Amino acid sequence: MKIEQAKALRLEANINRDDEVRRAGRRFHAGWMAAVATIVLVAAGLWFANRNAAAPVPTQQTTTAPPAAEAAPPGGDFSVAGYIEPVPPFPVKITPLVSGRLDQFSIREGDEVKAGDIVARLNTDQHQNREAELVAAATVAARRLDFAEKELARAETLSSQGAMPKRELESASAEVGILRAEAERINAELETVRWQIEQSTVRSPVGGVVYERLASEGDFIDLEERHGVASVVDPRRMQAWVDVNQRDIARIREGGRAVVSLDAEPGREFPARIERILPKASLARNTVRVVLELGEFPPSLRPEMGVKVVFPE
Repeated sequence: MKIEQAKALRLEANINRDDEVRRAGRRFHAGWMAAVATIVLVAAGLWFANRNAAAPVPTQQTTTAPPAAEAAPPGGDFSVAGYIEPVPPFPVKITPLVSGRLDQFSIREGDEVKAGDIVARLNTDQHQNREAELVAAATVAARRLDFAEKELARAETLSSQGAMPKRELESASAEVGILRAEAERINAELETVRWQIEQSTVRSPVGGVVYERLASEGDFIDLEERHGVASVVDPRRMQAWVDVNQRDIARIREGGRAVVSLDAEPGREFPARIERILPKASLARNTVRVVLELGEFPPSLRPEMGVKVVFPE
């Protein structure tokens, strides 16, 4: 009996120990899950906090107006800086009337040219080859047309005598019409090719000084793109332009006097006349452009030289 009671006590003790182990495991598992959840929440909070801190704070955008041109003090003379430019239509761009590779330049920048002077030559190999083909084709077409016209004349004679059916006469006449049209087409193309060869020699349309070479030997000059080979200016026709502050524009008038001095020749002054005041103002620069006609100027004057213009009161 005592042995049975001892066994029962040991069994109950084992069961109680197993229950305690299981309860401890559940407590550990619950604590671990709570720790993980806490870590996740803390990390999420830090992420959102950093995100909000890094986000740019919206600011109101302001538009800064372009700086206005400096106005002159009221009353008295005032001066404005400007530039020299050719009088339109200069500079004149020399543009070939045909396309082709630029084989030769006959001019340099600064050279004087007269209207009609040769300035460049385009390659004509392709045109000359086509010309030879068309000359041969035109010769053959002329012979065939001559023979067909003689046959038509013979057919007309025979038809008038009743010795040839009307149908054959009509056929001979139609043949002459076809051959004549073909001969005219060939001759028209031959004339066009010869004109292209002639235009491949590029000439200046005006006299003046070569201002700029716009291409180099070996370049392909495309007619559709209106590629120019050079530009020419007339050194005797120059003008100055200045941008006058809008607040000063009422102080000058077209036809008024001005005095121009060159940055390249300090101390020398040249008379000028206000040729025109452009109708459109520049919002970005707060100015109005004024063009001045130069009464006289030194031979050293060049386009895009800087000038100072004084407008007397």
